[in-house]
Amino acid sequence: MKTRTTLLILLALSCSAFSQGLLTPPPTGGNATGVAGPLGPGGEPMPTMKTLHQIEPRHDLLNGPWGVPMFVDISDPAAHYIINKPGSYYLSDDLTVIKSAGIVIAVDNVTLDLRGFTIQKDTGATSSTTGVRLASGVAGVKITNGSFSGLDHGISTTSLHPGDVRVDLESLRFHGCTGTAVSIQSTATPAANQTAVHLRQCQADGCGSGMPGTAVIHLEAAALLEDCTVIESSAATSGITVGAGSRLRTCSVLRSSGAGAAIALNASSTAEGCTVRSWTGAAGIQGTDAVITRCTVRAVNVTSWSSESAAFSLRGGSIEASTAEACECAWGFLLEGAAARDCTAQGISPLAGATSGWGGFSLKSGASTTGCLSTGHATATVQDVNENARGAGFHVDGDAATSSGCRVQDCNALGLSGSGVFSQGRGTLIQGNVISGCRVGIALADGGHQVVRENHVTDSGTAVHLRCAFNIIVKNMLRASSVRVWDSTHQNHIGKVEQPATTGFMLGSAVGQGFAAADPWANIID
Repeated sequence: MKTRTTLLILLALSCSAFSQGLLTPPPTGGNATGVAGPLGPGGEPMPTMKTLHQIEPRHDLLNGPWGVPMFVDISDPAAHYIINKPGSYYLSDDLTVIKSAGIVIAVDNVTLDLRGFTIQKDTGATSSTTGVRLASGVAGVKITNGSFSGLDHGISTTSLHPGDVRVDLESLRFHGCTGTAVSIQSTATPAANQTAVHLRQCQADGCGSGMPGTAVIHLEAAALLEDCTVIESSAATSGITVGAGSRLRTCSVLRSSGAGAAIALNASSTAEGCTVRSWTGAAGIQGTDAVITRCTVRAVNVTSWSSESAAFSLRGGSIEASTAEACECAWGFLLEGAAARDCTAQGISPLAGATSGWGGFSLKSGASTTGCLSTGHATATVQDVNENARGAGFHVDGDAATSSGCRVQDCNALGLSGSGVFSQGRGTLIQGNVISGCRVGIALADGGHQVVRENHVTDSGTAVHLRCAFNIIVKNMLRASSVRVWDSTHQNHIGKVEQPATTGFMLGSAVGQGFAAADPWANIID
């Protein structure tokens, strides 16, 4: 009775306080801070008493209210789970796959959080298995935070995807997938400024070693890869392949092999800060009309000799501030219609018995090098003055019938068994280079109509060797070499100076035709 009386008194006092404006009821739709619901004593939001599912609806794929969530099909003989409704799903345990697919995403706008668990192949599986498959035409998929192990394919599309996929993959590891880790192929062209596939912080290790796959990571146009790694894998073709308009940032291919390039770029793609190390294949980084910046390729080894094998192989586009080092292949940089700036080729060596040219840089069809360094290539086993493309610093390829229009400018060639610059390209400009300690400083073998000017050639067997006609040799510094100028054809225009009283100054007749001794275009020879 006493307790009841006390409660009645407190209720009366509260009503009186409200009526006098001393107390106000809590807001129903929010508060002064903009946070929905009442505030606590310190001004902090009070608990809403909503469940986690009400705040962020998520479905446990393995343990829903009836075993699995609604709108998930578990009756299909080819897949364990088929997601048929947009939403957010997660794993609460490892998923072992014995069917063709572990999870099929058959609808747009699905998020799948693996929550650190693994999708793995069952030891009793008798057919090809895929961890997560994207059904034809779906878009807006996000998969994060987990692993794929021992499958034939980690994540893939159903054949060639007809739509703009818009897939986001983050913090995933693919281990021992015998085909591809990720293969997303699409016939659709993404909308302008739209990323079709985004991979970040993903790693594939030990993949591609069994069933042939296109590449360990194979993506179509407009892909973005950030901080992704392929390691200790064996691909049918490449470590990473991307379609047109893709971007790679700080990605790596390490201690792996394949028939093609470690990283293959398509038209209008870019690679920035990427690394290839210990790759056995045709090339380290290969591209068409691509842009490569601050990348490193080290220890690319070809299994059979090819004059087209290279650490970097680029047809069109540009490459800047990149390094090819300690590779066993034909060229550090193979450039066709492409421009290289501030790049370094060091320690390139051929396979035993190589018969074609090899060395630091090979230029074709209007390619150019500016501010590049070529040095430390292995000594050729057979070398004479007619084989200066072997162990060359810069090799300009071409023939007398076509104009290559290549340029080698402001570069350095140091300590080489072949020529510092060996040019067979018509219309080549060789200007402002520093060449030292080479068998031949500059050799013009074919093509003609080339300009050699303002170069500094020193400490070489022959400073300039001219084996073709109608070239212009002016304003060069030629010193401390056994032979300063060797004109085999007698039909070149060489700016001349007074011959010093030393032997080995010039070989060949009619040297200097067309120039006066005091001409300002004369070469400086000491």
